[in-house]
Amino acid sequence: MVEKSHGRLVAALLSAVLLAGCAMPIQIESRVDPEYDGVGDRVFVVSMLRDVSDRFGEPAEMFIVEELAAIGLNARLHSVDPLTLDDTAALREAFLFSPDAALIIEPTARGGPAIGNITTATIRAGLRDLQTEITHWRAEFVVQSGSQRTPMGTATAQEFAKALVNRMIEDGLLGRRV
Repeated sequence: MVEKSHGRLVAALLSAVLLAGCAMPIQIESRVDPEYDGVGDRVFVVSMLRDVSDRFGEPAEMFIVEELAAIGLNARLHSVDPLTLDDTAALREAFLFSPDAALIIEPTARGGPAIGNITTATIRAGLRDLQTEITHWRAEFVVQSGSQRTPMGTATAQEFAKALVNRMIEDGLLGRRV
């Protein structure tokens, strides 16, 4: 009897360890301007994702640029330092790059524990035409992963990047699904 209960305990512990590192499904809501005919081939990504955590933000930024490149877009990243005093750095960089649109990504909330020790981040994204200065798309993503002791990391960042680009494709803003 001791062996059976020991076996169940080991199985339960293994399951808990395996599930602890798994990303949870990303919840997404978006709205798109039905008149907008989509992005050209140059996108300037302005990201404030490092506010979530370095283990999530920096990889997420890299994966977003990679996902956009995978569908044939030329994307340039400007990562905003949350404590910057230079409010015009992104504008100067965008002017030099001459993009068709700017994809602006920022966390609006982060925290936990929502259930147990889950860290949650709410991230808002918007696509703005730089010629007309009109926002044609907005989305909100609720991302959950890890625990308070192990903040969201690279696997969750990659899932978020794919979800972001795929939602833009589903909403008719970009080319093929990644």
